[in-house]
Amino acid sequence: MASELLSAIEVRNAKPGDKPRKLRDGKGLNLLLHPNGSKYFQHRYTLHGKEKTLQLGVYPTMGLADARAAAKAACQLVADGIDPVQNKRIQNAKKATSATNTFRCVAEQWLNIKQRTLAPSTHRKIEETFSVNVYARFGNLSIKDVSALVVRWNADPHCQQ
Repeated sequence: MASELLSAIEVRNAKPGDKPRKLRDGKGLNLLLHPNGSKYFQHRYTLHGKEKTLQLGVYPTMGLADARAAAKAACQLVADGIDPVQNKRIQNAKKATSATNTFRCVAEQWLNIKQRTLAPSTHRKIEETFSVNVYARFGNLSIKDVSALVVRWNADPHCQQ
């Protein structure tokens, strides 16, 4: 395809220079080469008359095919009038929020609060029960996804076959 100027071999073999430089792949996708040898995929786009750059990922963690797919998704966001940089920030904030709203996190907060009113032996038993039987089954689920059905399904060994 004419718009895809780079090959995976060219990306892998690209050598750094004295200054940062860009290798263009087309449709706004660039590979930024730093003098220290690091390689970053970027997508340049224009939204509302302003040119912006979206950081897609680091090579080799992100390959050329993945960078092209991410750039294509960013192009679609721009076409829909959505700023990909702002969208990425919002998605990262949602991930961070959901990481603190897992069943385990909420249960541990609850146990800390209940520690003041429970007998030490009762608190320890609840804590051990959660650690052994509950956290492994659905401790990493978002608290909003934990329902009676999820708890029952996870508790019944016949449902998991």
